[in-house]
Amino acid sequence: MNLPTRKGGEGEEAEGEVRPHGEAHPLVLYCRLEQGPLAREVLMRRREFIALIVASAAWPSTLQAQSVSKLWRIGVLDTASAELNKQNLDAFKNRLRELGYTEGQNFIMVYRSADGRNERLPALVSELIGLQPDVIVVRGTREVLTLKNATTAP
Repeated sequence: MNLPTRKGGEGEEAEGEVRPHGEAHPLVLYCRLEQGPLAREVLMRRREFIALIVASAAWPSTLQAQSVSKLWRIGVLDTASAELNKQNLDAFKNRLRELGYTEGQNFIMVYRSADGRNERLPALVSELIGLQPDVIVVRGTREVLTLKNATTAP
């Protein structure tokens, strides 16, 4: 496509001369506003260019918003109740907060306790797995072995 050039000083083309496409400046948005297909085509390309700039400026924020919108589900399994395990849970949540995670905004914690009754662990593991958490956090050896048995094929 050939673009019209503007009237310039010494060494520039005269008004109405046309540069071949390869010689045109890539951001030429000038055209004489007169009726005709060339004027409309250049104006349309200008609109497309502006739309491209606006879209590219919005694109990174759209990606960031998508990555932030994920609500992570953290399953916690322990033999102790949440009340007895409060110090450990608070330390875990504080570290997550330091890393930029806030409970209720980008993660939820699902706590299951056997209340000291280890025979309840298999049912609690099955319940947690059914909730499809992104990760399951365990603290003791019995919890690890129960989780391993429930998630490993025989």
